[in-house]
Amino acid sequence: MQSNSEKVNLENLVGSISEDDYFNEHMNDVVRESLECEQETFESLLNRILNDFKKPSISWLQFLGYFSKRGRLQGYQELDVSPSKEKVQFLTMAEQGLSQANSQKELEIKEERKSRLK
Repeated sequence: MQSNSEKVNLENLVGSISEDDYFNEHMNDVVRESLECEQETFESLLNRILNDFKKPSISWLQFLGYFSKRGRLQGYQELDVSPSKEKVQFLTMAEQGLSQANSQKELEIKEERKSRLK
């Protein structure tokens, strides 16, 4: 589960954005096109977030999901983004394998270059 430090108060976020001079000048800019090719302005997207999102605080991942073609992340509740011990071990093994494969490929490229120079 995400910690509260990874979330921000939704009303404060939208209020700060709407009061910012830069963002205020771009409220009528199209920031999203839906799967049905409908366009949404920045202002209407912020209003949709305020109307649709029912919790007082929002994560950056949830906020950015509103800019996607679908308009929000699908199936996102309280996603646990911290990997389990098994996943960390698997990722470490996968990263090591990738690293070894990259090292081997680099050696092959160097050898090929050397043979071309001879």
